[in-house]
Amino acid sequence: MIALEVTADDREKIGNLINSFGVMPNIKMSIYKNRRGAYNRIFLWMYADKGTCRYETLFATDFNFNPVPLKECDLLTKFPNEFDTPQEQEVEKKSEEKVETVDESVELPWSGDDFEF
Repeated sequence: MIALEVTADDREKIGNLINSFGVMPNIKMSIYKNRRGAYNRIFLWMYADKGTCRYETLFATDFNFNPVPLKECDLLTKFPNEFDTPQEQEVEKKSEEKVETVDESVELPWSGDDFEF
């Protein structure tokens, strides 16, 4: 996938699609190699709110700017430890344990005032 800015030439080619959505895309995501996927060699036309890093997919076209129907889907996200195997949960538990306490009163060679980077 490659994210690209929408150019004036792109806007001209998708003008009829923009009218039906009412929102001007500002990002096009090029999906050029989707292994074992239903969608290959398409552009996802998106509106990106760059202030909040949120993206909304508006529509899709093939590389010749012909509309491609998309199925609506939900993305499943894995929350920590929700689907982990018992072995993965044990490793996670051990990694959260406190291993040793560091004596902060020990003067380290790079902690003095005269040390420069």
